[in-house]
Amino acid sequence: MTVMDTPVLIVGGSLVGLSTALFLTHQGVRCTVVERQPHRSVQFRFGGIHARTMELYRSVGIEDDIRAAGTDNEQSGGVARVRNLADPEPQWMTLPWDGDAPLLSPTSFCMCPQDRLEPVLARHARRRGAEICFDTELRSFLQDDEGVTAVLVDRADGTERTIRTQYLVAADGVHGEIRTELGIDRHGLGVLEHWMSIIFRSDLASQLAGRDFRTVFLAEPNGSLVPRADGVWQLAVTYRPAGGQRAQDFAVGHFTEQRCLELIRTATARPDLEATIVDVMPWQAASYTAERFRHGRVFLVGDAAHVMPPTGAFGGNTGIHDAHNLAWKLAAVLSGAAGPELLDTYQAERKPVVERITTEALLRLGSWFRTDRPGMPSGTPVNEHTVMFGYQYRPGAGTFVDPRSRPAPVGTRAPHVPLDRDGKQVSTLDLLGSGFTLFAGPAGRPWCQAAHRVATAAGIRFDCHRLSEGDSECATAFGITPDGAVLIRPDGFIAWRSTSTPDDTEATLHEVLSRLLRRAPQGDFLTVGELPAICHERGHDQ
Repeated sequence: MTVMDTPVLIVGGSLVGLSTALFLTHQGVRCTVVERQPHRSVQFRFGGIHARTMELYRSVGIEDDIRAAGTDNEQSGGVARVRNLADPEPQWMTLPWDGDAPLLSPTSFCMCPQDRLEPVLARHARRRGAEICFDTELRSFLQDDEGVTAVLVDRADGTERTIRTQYLVAADGVHGEIRTELGIDRHGLGVLEHWMSIIFRSDLASQLAGRDFRTVFLAEPNGSLVPRADGVWQLAVTYRPAGGQRAQDFAVGHFTEQRCLELIRTATARPDLEATIVDVMPWQAASYTAERFRHGRVFLVGDAAHVMPPTGAFGGNTGIHDAHNLAWKLAAVLSGAAGPELLDTYQAERKPVVERITTEALLRLGSWFRTDRPGMPSGTPVNEHTVMFGYQYRPGAGTFVDPRSRPAPVGTRAPHVPLDRDGKQVSTLDLLGSGFTLFAGPAGRPWCQAAHRVATAAGIRFDCHRLSEGDSECATAFGITPDGAVLIRPDGFIAWRSTSTPDDTEATLHEVLSRLLRRAPQGDFLTVGELPAICHERGHDQ
């Protein structure tokens, strides 16, 4: 039996697990990813990457590779409701990712199916030092005060190896066993609908009435049809198990190859259509949230922590945001820059946000498909950009902030503002590094000098940018006075703001960072709360 060490072990090598590995290695943290499946699924469980999520991938330098792997027809096509593909009057829907996106972000929505995205994530994570092992299963794990001992088994030959890791990240999905073994319960509405995903190849045109489409919602049969690359399509249809029959058993017995072909011909209104069935997989639209996102040295991310219906395309994006929030905190603790209490803020920040986003997904499910299941929330859905750009890490995180608010509140994502630098226009978000970033006003030279000294003493990365007199739009967006400053966390969220220059800027920054990184006792310098998010605002009177 081989014993080896890795700082972080990630169980689950799909979308969120690979994103976690990518964000960790970008922070310089070596990690190991294990995935029990021998290869990636051909099923398309995720495809729409929100602009905010693209910002996260942009920050680690892989935006261009993701767009190159994306599908052009889905990027440009519309979304419609039809009876079937022969419907002469499709009802075209307004796309939620259109509108204000160019004003809010330096990037934009991208369609990149999961089977195309995951190889990009894996390639870049490996290049940066991640070990990724497919066909490898977690057999057992045991945590203690110093770390976690995990036993892995190679499913191909049965050999075992033992890994000693400081932290374990459970990205093993909705049916993963780690959450159950930890005794963490879930709450929520449970299973809402049963779906069958049918992947097939056929010579079809992705057009309705001469216009390209990326998704159509069908009345015949009740479901959706999505074109993929190279003649591959996905038909998803709802079904109800027969009385007393398990959903899985019903699906296997009911959706034969002939039945799937009949459904495809009904959806396309072409009774003689030739199609080749590639794969068939049942899945459930459900709503669950884990009671805890952390148990000791084990953290839940993605579907292991929360499941929401696909309406709004929030689920996968939210899981990626989990990974981004957790990665920089693990890196700070592992490097010694932060105290271990910093990791408590992962659940404190992400859980309220996840619960609010789940409500938004449920609101869309109810309004789009007229679902009348007991317990469904009531109300009007919030704009998608507000959901993805406007969540906040501070008390009151159950509400969203308009991402166009000026100045952007402490605890929210740093705003995108174009700046002129050396004759080129760059986004403020592109100036953020992998560490902390300080933006100071035109008279803020003392802030930048203090930031350099504090960073050197603390052994952390700390970038500083001083605005010019011509950067008034940026100053307004960030709330930066001529002699003030704003501190941005490694994940791009505003952590702290000062509207004046204190007598001792170095001591002020040192105290702020000590409290943000949990290297000092808690005090009223931070936002007040049961377990406060690491955000605070400083005014002239403090």
